[in-house]
Amino acid sequence: MQIMLLRHGRAMESSESGYDRDRLLSESGKDQIQFIVQTMIQQDLVPEAVLASPYQRTQQTAKIVCDAFGLELRSEPSLRIGADPEQTLILVRSAGVQDRVVLVGHQPQLCVVAGLLMHVNELEAVILRTGELAIFDAADLSFEEPARLVSHWRLGDAS
Repeated sequence: MQIMLLRHGRAMESSESGYDRDRLLSESGKDQIQFIVQTMIQQDLVPEAVLASPYQRTQQTAKIVCDAFGLELRSEPSLRIGADPEQTLILVRSAGVQDRVVLVGHQPQLCVVAGLLMHVNELEAVILRTGELAIFDAADLSFEEPARLVSHWRLGDAS
């Protein structure tokens, strides 16, 4: 099974409401996610599900991915800032996905999830910058064996 961790694209500095959760993607953030989607299409990495934090910038990021693959966006509170990262693994187990799932979220949350997947300290795991995707191969949904980082990309990177 592949677990794809996608950090939202670059966001506006502030929101009309003044709340962080309401910040929208900037135009460059939308471009970042379009690049990710095009790369996924080129590499035939078709997700079965896209699960996203309820924050506006992650919802917008996930919608771009969902629209490209004809999927329905699933808003998941366990992906919001400050949620227990262990709940993310429980979420993946219960998502009903066999092959590939995209989790759209935030830092430091996604870094901690990457550490849990890889069985390493979060500081040793991949740190996702805005608009970056990391793909992990997991042997199964028990996550007893460490997942392997197989790829990661971001607009402007060669990785």
